[in-house]
Amino acid sequence: MDGSLTGQTAIVTGASAGIGAETASQLAEAGANVVLAARSEGRLTELAADIEAAHNVETRVVPTDVRDETAVDQLIDDTVETFAGIDILVNNAGLSRGSEVAELSTEEYETIQETNVDGTFYTTRAAIPHVRDSEGHLVFLGSFAGQYPRSFNPVYSCITDHPF
Repeated sequence: MDGSLTGQTAIVTGASAGIGAETASQLAEAGANVVLAARSEGRLTELAADIEAAHNVETRVVPTDVRDETAVDQLIDDTVETFAGIDILVNNAGLSRGSEVAELSTEEYETIQETNVDGTFYTTRAAIPHVRDSEGHLVFLGSFAGQYPRSFNPVYSCITDHPF
């Protein structure tokens, strides 16, 4: 990337591993300051140190369970207080369980629903005024399973293939 995001601020949910961690790194490589949000504070702290060492940007670690509306509001408030705004929100947090519907407990189903749908809603709603002010971007990541559902995991497929 060419540094075209220099001085901008990005939040990445689900940033502690996989696509979220790589997205945070790529945004930093392009020059954005990055706010790392996930439940795994230890992993976020390690990733933030790696990003700051590799790229000349600031990071902020905000442990966040996107299922908790108050925690999401705190993530947004902390970001705005630290960086004076939000330019990019990457909704990446998501869960899957490899269970057939008949074997999926109500608690597991609700956790998937609360993370993949409610968490995306809470985060997006809280960020919209700030992203609108900066004329920034909302980014929604979905799973391969949303395009190509598998019989052993239909709940995840239905939830993540959600048009925004």
